Amino acid sequence: MIAIQSPFDTHARYIGFLIEHYAGNFPLWLDPIKAKIADAEQTKVHTMLFIGQRELESDSVAVRLHGKGNVGVKPSSEALAGIKE
Repeated sequence: MIAIQSPFDTHARYIGFLIEHYAGNFPLWLDPIKAKIADAEQTKVHTMLFIGQRELESDSVAVRLHGKGNVGVKPSSEALAGIKE
């Protein structure tokens, strides 16, 4: 029974170490948010809008288009007008 639990314990300790080491501020290769972007690209979501703290403060959105990547930050009204077209 110890042999079966041992690999799982090792993984759990490693994950615990990473969480403690990075204190939730994960690098790009571990950041779960970036995986959502990659998943959206793979499923061919046409338009993705991202709102972070900076965008909230400036009433804007970061726009990403399938096949074109990041097209920059735009005012919210301009981004919504572009979607409606």
